[in-house]
Amino acid sequence: MGLFAELEYFEQRDLHRFFAPSKELYDDDTLAYRREMTKLHPSLPNQAGRAYAHFERVVAEDAERRANPPVKTVRLKGSPRPQRVVTVRGVARPEPDAKRLAQLIVSLVREDEKSGGELLKTLKK
Repeated sequence: MGLFAELEYFEQRDLHRFFAPSKELYDDDTLAYRREMTKLHPSLPNQAGRAYAHFERVVAEDAERRANPPVKTVRLKGSPRPQRVVTVRGVARPEPDAKRLAQLIVSLVREDEKSGGELLKTLKK
């Protein structure tokens, strides 16, 4: 999952839509699924192919990075700490998690009831 998150959202979505990695499909089913998706979205094979090529580059870069780790440097006492950059990436889900979504809505309603129904009043306006 970690390297998959390196792709842009639209690339992840194209891979899910064409290759269906989250579905258990056998060879014949996979081919039939891809034919159907190609009929529905004629440009999808090209888009998914470009996304897959990008994913292969990401995997190769990761393998290179692991094979040649950077040299560690020791910070001198008293020198300032280097700035850290935090990057947050998301992983696209091919299908919405209906149970989790329902739990979030129920939780939101309960919290709104505790606050006197302000959200409900706002939505009714």
